[in-house]
Amino acid sequence: MRAPQAVRRALWPDDRNLRLLAASNLVNTVGMGLYLPASALFFTTYMRLPITHVGIGMSVAGAIALALTLPLGHLADRWGPRRVYTGMLLLQAVTMAVFPLASALPTFLAVLIAYNLAEAGAAPAKGALIAAVGRTPQERVEVRAYLRAVTNVGVALGTMLAGVALAADTDTAYLTLILGNAGTFLLAALPLPAMAIAKRGGGTSGDRQPLSMWSVLKDRRFLVAMAACSIVGIHSEILAFALPLWIVDRTSAPQWSVSMVIVIITAMVILLQVPLSKGASSLRGSARHSTYAGFALFVACLLLQLAPSLPQAALSLLAVYAVLHALGEIWQSSSLFGLSFGSAPPGAHGQYQAVAVLGRGLVRAVAPVVLTWSCLSWEGPGWVAIGGVLLVVGAATPFLVGRRRAGSMQAAAGDGEARSNETKVRL
Repeated sequence: MRAPQAVRRALWPDDRNLRLLAASNLVNTVGMGLYLPASALFFTTYMRLPITHVGIGMSVAGAIALALTLPLGHLADRWGPRRVYTGMLLLQAVTMAVFPLASALPTFLAVLIAYNLAEAGAAPAKGALIAAVGRTPQERVEVRAYLRAVTNVGVALGTMLAGVALAADTDTAYLTLILGNAGTFLLAALPLPAMAIAKRGGGTSGDRQPLSMWSVLKDRRFLVAMAACSIVGIHSEILAFALPLWIVDRTSAPQWSVSMVIVIITAMVILLQVPLSKGASSLRGSARHSTYAGFALFVACLLLQLAPSLPQAALSLLAVYAVLHALGEIWQSSSLFGLSFGSAPPGAHGQYQAVAVLGRGLVRAVAPVVLTWSCLSWEGPGWVAIGGVLLVVGAATPFLVGRRRAGSMQAAAGDGEARSNETKVRL
């Protein structure tokens, strides 16, 4: 009976708030899968914008949004995560729907900035909302891990739908993808008002009175730990940017092996993110997961370095690489969840989540340059160097976290009594 029950809970969690949030997340990430493969082509093919204008616009809008991530995260602490997250989803829906009308460069840039700001504000608000749904560090990590598995399902579905439209390669197909993405933002906002998020201690939803906007910047140990965890998170850019180019240009593996690697990683994340996230509910456990991630990614990088010199085994090496990459990705994600939720004091989940978002954004900005120079252009052992950095940084994370006491533990202790007659969040 245990296996059928586990399947049922995966498809239909016992907790109503989690069901509503998971439904919202699934719809939203289907839209993400529609948008990501088609956005650049939509701007250049449908809107007829020069590619230089698109590149400049994306860079400017991304930089502005990144600079304002922390104040945007504080909005969730001040006004409540559900309200802010809902508002950001609605703003994303409006800006996405307006894109087809923004053919002039100034208008395009204004709409793109507004969209990026809404996206930057939605991420920490969603994290703070997760902190309100799961009221102990363990529950928060479990909820976040479950939603990450749902995210992979949604993105995969959206990407498959986008592939049909991209194959058609018509203005109508591109417009359908963009308007479809706008619609998913609206649909994702619909379940959120039905969530029963209690206000505890007289503060915002899910927390007590918010702290000052910049209080997270005083938590230096957390900032250093987040920097380390974000560096290990370069695996996302390896997969999206460097890996396909390396496979096609340097190895004898067939081009379809890129898809094989992505399918293996996606399947493993969907199936294993929740069970392998156990143990990351404490700060020490989260730091250990970063160490595990660094080791798995180090070995994975060694396999990438070996693949060109072993042409007969290249495909097999890439399959093993995919398994190790998936494990590293899962452990790095669970480490990020545990550190960001476990370190935040009451009233500051929004800005602590914003720091996690900011770290990922900075790594995403510099990773293509670093990976191009070290792995794609340099003829030396670039993957060994990258893997070595991940190994060292991952191993150092437990020392960076040290013996600090989780910022949310006091809140969790208080919540325990308040929840004596409540149903625990169960997947």
